[in-house]
Amino acid sequence: MHLLRCRLRLRVALRTDPDDADLKLAEEELRGAVDAIGRERSRHDWRVDWHQGLLALARDDVVSARDHFDQVYGAIPGEYAPKLALGYCAEHLGHRAERRSGGEAALGHWHEALTFYEAVRLRNPSLGSAAFGAARTRLALGGAGARAAAIDALDAVPQHSRHRTAARTATVRIAVEHVDGTDTLEEALVRLGRLFNEHGLTDEQARVRMKAEVWEAAQRLVVAGTVDAAGLAHLSRATAARDDEARDAGGRLEFPSQGRELGTHLSGFYLMLARQAARSEDLPHADEIAERLLDRAYLVRPMALRHHRDRRPLPALLHPLLRRGV
Repeated sequence: MHLLRCRLRLRVALRTDPDDADLKLAEEELRGAVDAIGRERSRHDWRVDWHQGLLALARDDVVSARDHFDQVYGAIPGEYAPKLALGYCAEHLGHRAERRSGGEAALGHWHEALTFYEAVRLRNPSLGSAAFGAARTRLALGGAGARAAAIDALDAVPQHSRHRTAARTATVRIAVEHVDGTDTLEEALVRLGRLFNEHGLTDEQARVRMKAEVWEAAQRLVVAGTVDAAGLAHLSRATAARDDEARDAGGRLEFPSQGRELGTHLSGFYLMLARQAARSEDLPHADEIAERLLDRAYLVRPMALRHHRDRRPLPALLHPLLRRGV
């Protein structure tokens, strides 16, 4: 019960402020557990080291946390949890070393993190924590095959895993980050279609967010001149063919065939996202995010001689003014 209350206090502390009273209460609960187990016996109880590691992470003392998790790993080397914890600590230290000294100093930490993540992932591909950790460290290590290796790790999460949809969503985002031409944009669209129709992304708001990311990448290529009108038309035809084969009518991508249509679609997505942000009670700085999304919507919307608002053309808005002689 002391250990359970320690973890619950840690959860509350991390949702508020790691320096508040809940963190101190978590430390008191852990001391209560040590007293209940016995001072001598607690030195050989891996549960105490595990909770000390969690407390160290809450204080952002990653080096001490790694030492505690290493003690747990020595006590129960076959378990997944200490490997994942050590992988997380090594990954965190890698990013910290990169910020201080550059990428070379971080490579050792990232290789260590990848070793732990892969040890878990290869044994149990259903664990999303290992797959996501392996993907992150592959991308951090970089290299010619980093993107493909990261996507492979996420693709290996099986259909029956509860992390399947999140993993496939991540593969789309990785593909979008590396879009540089018609071929890579088509790969992102293929993955997006599969995410909608095969891999469980059914929430309409989430679908809009994902379509906005892919359409945004397409817009960048069009503006840069990397994808021309013929390339857009080819992608639209290929997407339409896959849409016709899709089981879920709500998952149709309907990728536009012209640059102007692409801008109109993207502007509409941004407006929907702005409304989502404005209605969100849990999103920090929701108003600021909604305002930025509105700015993006107006920035990408194609120029027109007539402004349509609520489906009413401009002349219809002028009729009352003309009748009054304004």
